[in-house]
Amino acid sequence: MNTRLVMYPLMLTACGLLMLAAGGLRQGADDVGFPVQHAYAEALDRFLFAGILPTAWLQDHVRFGWLDQAAKVIHLTHFAIMFPVGALAVRAGVAQRFLSTFVMMWLIALSVHVVLPTAPPWLASDVVRVIAETSTFQDLDGNLVAAMPSLHVGFATLAALVLAQFGKLWGVVGATYDAAMCFSLTYLGEHYVVDELAGIALAVGAWRVVQSGVPQPISLRVLRPSGTA
Repeated sequence: MNTRLVMYPLMLTACGLLMLAAGGLRQGADDVGFPVQHAYAEALDRFLFAGILPTAWLQDHVRFGWLDQAAKVIHLTHFAIMFPVGALAVRAGVAQRFLSTFVMMWLIALSVHVVLPTAPPWLASDVVRVIAETSTFQDLDGNLVAAMPSLHVGFATLAALVLAQFGKLWGVVGATYDAAMCFSLTYLGEHYVVDELAGIALAVGAWRVVQSGVPQPISLRVLRPSGTA
């Protein structure tokens, strides 16, 4: 029996359960009572960009209808991207590393969301929420003050890391998707750039930490007892 045929549905089920469980916990993270922050994130963005708030600059200088739509589509891929990426992790032989990284990212992010609830630019700064302006919007995140770190970018980075297992070309594809997600979230007013940098650091850091503790993947070929043909 092909082991992958078993692993694919198991991986998809695991991704779904993790998303549901973590999403439920994330929804209640802002109920703990820590004060909502945003000034530090805006100050860091202005420091990084010589006094300019990237979201405000993008919305003032490159606001186009087609770009609104493209950015929204890229943003929405966040809610489904882990399923195909999980399947690719099985194919690449890094399923255990992928799932361990996925869980570690959720645990760390949820902890930060509890102790440092951070409002996104559209809620805290003088910018618009493009998604709400251009469509009938139903929030899918469940927690409006969980901007730090950005799991949208964190998961896009994890997708890029998995794609890189298939060679340099696919690594470039993954990095391009990651960059597009960063641009879209900034443009839409959903995240400060510093949130996104934290998301990248979270994914890369967890991936490397897990690498040091995960054994080499077992071959997917069926093992035969010694002495058998």
